[in-house]
Amino acid sequence: MSASPRIIALAAAALLAACGPAPASSDAPGEATLPATESPVAADAGEPAAPTTVQTAAPAPQAAYDWHGRINDEERSRSMVLAYETPETDDQPFNLSCEEGGERIFAGVPGADPAVQSIRLESSAGSKTFPVKTSEADELNGGRYLTVEIPGGDSVLAGFRQTGWLRVTAGTLNHAMAAHGDGGAPQTITRFMAFCND
Repeated sequence: MSASPRIIALAAAALLAACGPAPASSDAPGEATLPATESPVAADAGEPAAPTTVQTAAPAPQAAYDWHGRINDEERSRSMVLAYETPETDDQPFNLSCEEGGERIFAGVPGADPAVQSIRLESSAGSKTFPVKTSEADELNGGRYLTVEIPGGDSVLAGFRQTGWLRVTAGTLNHAMAAHGDGGAPQTITRFMAFCND
């Protein structure tokens, strides 16, 4: 199954808005004004706390949702969307997108509060908070469609690639997203990460 046309359009628009010259290193914070921070971060610290590994139980897969991928090769450079969704609908609380070999991945969250300035991602490898890079009106869900930029080699994404689950927090929105082991989703996640980074 593939992501809906509307989701592809939103992710493509976010890619176009967010993409600039690729950072020299996969660990660079990108063009956002604030760096991604490891969790936890000291309240009065100007720098992120030392990286920590958070041992968190994996969420259970949800019957109506799974990870689905689609490659868009209609533009000059190919891109791919990995969406956590109910197939053949616009019910999709989260997506990842990238340009082929760009080593940068953009996470998109629809229906967010306009006041949200950062998005936290968590996997088996720990958690990080990323500053919002783009914010657009979300006509379908209300609120804002937010994106953040993540280096392709980020440790949180590496944990997601290994285990197939990810948690996202954007203000009051909190989604625990796990792949079904028997539907091809783990292979789709691996293919997406390779598409973005190789």
